Amino acid sequence: MSNEINKNTSYQLDQFTFLDSTIACKNTIVFKMTIFNVNIEDSEMGFVENKLFLTARNSICTEESTKEIISKGAIFKNMYYEENGKHLFSFTIDSKDCLEMLKDDSK
Repeated sequence: MSNEINKNTSYQLDQFTFLDSTIACKNTIVFKMTIFNVNIEDSEMGFVENKLFLTARNSICTEESTKEIISKGAIFKNMYYEENGKHLFSFTIDSKDCLEMLKDDSK
């Protein structure tokens, strides 16, 4: 999966994010992304990270192609950087996160 994605990187995901590359290590797929044209204050970092986590989790846990492999033990790690290469934050999404999303949706 990582090799297929890398054939088309770097590409723009949305108006603020580029997917630079992916790597696969055992059962983890790491997505390295750059956030551009946004000045994130330290006080906003937690909000931005949570918003991106929820968006990524919803996508990964509901799209057929990723839903299937995450149920088999795959882990998705998203790493976000500024345009200058400074690491901003990272998070992982695994099957437990998908189960938690389903629990939240049933409330």
